[in-house]
Parts: sequence; C-alpha cells; structure tokens
Amino acid sequence: MNLESYLDKLNKPNAVPGDYTAEDGLLYCGKCHTPKQTRGEGLLAGKLLSITCECKREEMQAAEDRKRHEKADELRKCCLPVAAMARHTFDIADDAKHIQLARRYVERWDDVRKKNVGLIFWGNTGTGKSFTAHCIANALIDRLVPVRVFSVADIISRSMDREQRDAVQEIVKSVPLLVLDDLGAERDTPFAREQLCAIIDQRCESGLPLVVTTNYSVREMDSSSDPAQQRIFDRLRAACVPIAVTGESRRREIGAQKISEARAILEGG
Repeated sequence: MNLESYLDKLNKPNAVPGDYTAEDGLLYCGKCHTPKQTRGEGLLAGKLLSITCECKREEMQAAEDRKRHEKADELRKCCLPVAAMARHTFDIADDAKHIQLARRYVERWDDVRKKNVGLIFWGNTGTGKSFTAHCIANALIDRLVPVRVFSVADIISRSMDREQRDAVQEIVKSVPLLVLDDLGAERDTPFAREQLCAIIDQRCESGLPLVVTTNYSVREMDSSSDPAQQRIFDRLRAACVPIAVTGESRRREIGAQKISEARAILEGG
C-alpha cells in the first residue's frame, strides 16, 4: 500500500447519521456542528483529513477524567489510613497563610520533589496542622502521586513488629511523599527515638520529602536540652521548612457548634 492509499484509508470520513457536508466541502458533526474534517497543507494539500469534533473531544476528555478519578480513588484507599481523611481537601479549606503555602507546595510539586523540600506544620492542638497535611496528600493523590500518611505512634508501632518492619522501611525509602502526623504524641522511648532518626535519615538518603505535624514550637525544637531529642529535631530542621499553624482550636469550634445544634434539637420541644 502506497502512502496516498494509506492516507486515504486513515482519513476515511467518520460520518454518522445526522452529520452533514457544509458549503465549504467539509464534514460537520450533526450534534455540535463543529468540523470533522480539515484540509491538508504542504505535501497533504488537497487532501481532506479527519479530525475530532468538539463533542467527541469532550466525550473523550470526560472518559479520561473518569478513569483518572477511579485511579485516584483506588490510590487513596492505599495511601490514607482512615477513609474520613479523604474529606480533608483544599476545597473546604480557608485562605489562611499556611493553607496558601500548602497549596503552593502542591502546585510546585515537581520542584520541591526534585530539591527534596519537606515541611513541618507546627502549632497548638486543634489548629488544623493535620488537616493541612491531609489536604496536601489528597491533592497529590488526585495527581496520581502516591503518598503515605502515618501517625508517628503508628509507624513506630509497626516498626516494632518484625513482619511489618520490612514493609514500613520499603515505604519510607520509596514513597514520593511521606506524611508523619503528631510528632510528640508517641511514647518517648529510646526505641521510638531511634526509629524516628532512622526514618528521617532514610528519607534524606533517598532524596525524598517529608511532611511532619507537631505541637512542638520552632523554639522548642531549636532549644531542646535532651541530646537524643535534639538529634531528631536537627534532622527535621535540616530537611523541612517550618510553617506555623495559628488560630483558635478548630476542635473547640466544632464542639461548640455540635453542642449548640444538640441543644436546638433537645430543647426545641
């Protein structure tokens, strides 16, 4: 088959009932009324070439989006330890400074990944540190970037189990982003400190970023008098940029709202 015959076969009109040929001699979609043909140029001058009409492009894009969402949903099931975390997204976040920086982190993911830039969200209990870290995780998962979220207590507990230890170490060394929640809430033991140091070192050696949430302030991290604890903080401060999460406790606000709603129900008569 010569080139001309091949092109004729490739560009065979893809007409369906309702399509029509307009005054310009091109085939048009009967549904969206956009062309399904164009005229070739250069070596293809005089040839009618098949193209995709607008409604078909939209249909193909919708199918691609559905497939992408399905993949993201499956990935989310593996990445998040609690299903409710899937609701923690930027769509429901406010426009606080730490949220803006978190959004920027996701937008510049290729750069921060290449340069191994981690984050530490620090602040008082209930201000939204974990929520912000989960927003980052969900936004990256939507982009089909694998993320694993662990509480510090959980990953240390898993490391104590011989059967789970190898799996945890493989995750730490390979997952594009590791999120460690609630640094400081774990039992403070020599084993826990040793494991934390090892995890941070493995991330650094692998050139992979780490996001951490903690109630420790930057001042406490920089001035700890405990040598073992200071080693952990020094490693974190070398690998992660500290971001303050300030404001009133969201948990208290939510609790107060629930109390108000409960009173309205119970006292409503």
